[in-house]
Amino acid sequence: MTNDKKILVVGVGNILLSDEGIGVRVIQELEKYPTAEDIELLDAGTDIFTIMSSDTSYRTIIVVDAIRGNKTPGTVFCYPVVEDLNVETDNNSIHQIQIVEALKLMKRTIEKFHNTNIKLIGVEPAQIEYGVGLSTTIEQKVETLVELVKKEIKNARSIARPKYN
Repeated sequence: MTNDKKILVVGVGNILLSDEGIGVRVIQELEKYPTAEDIELLDAGTDIFTIMSSDTSYRTIIVVDAIRGNKTPGTVFCYPVVEDLNVETDNNSIHQIQIVEALKLMKRTIEKFHNTNIKLIGVEPAQIEYGVGLSTTIEQKVETLVELVKKEIKNARSIARPKYN
């Protein structure tokens, strides 16, 4: 089904690597709320490419993930994914380079995503090591990230409404 009025919220991450699972955790929290017809929630796990194979075109895609930006653990990020987006990440974090580049490539090469507004929301992880569950620092940021996603959904809806004089 194609519906360019839809908003997709994608949680990305590996729940077996502690704070790397933040995107999935945010989706789990959002699933506790009633969801309007124009909102789709997706737990993509470690496969961001899942959204590329969807038959649906989206007005807005909001991606939530752990982002290593050499900042204080718990620092929250929100970036519009545009061609000149250059997120400074830890050199050891191949995953982050892949997600930013994958989203830019998707916008550039897949026609149905050319006009899609894509936002990347993330948090600087405190620990990325084997273990289930978020660190205390990042667990305390879950509600902040949920509220930021809700704000971005509200912004996406307001941009989509025509203004009448």
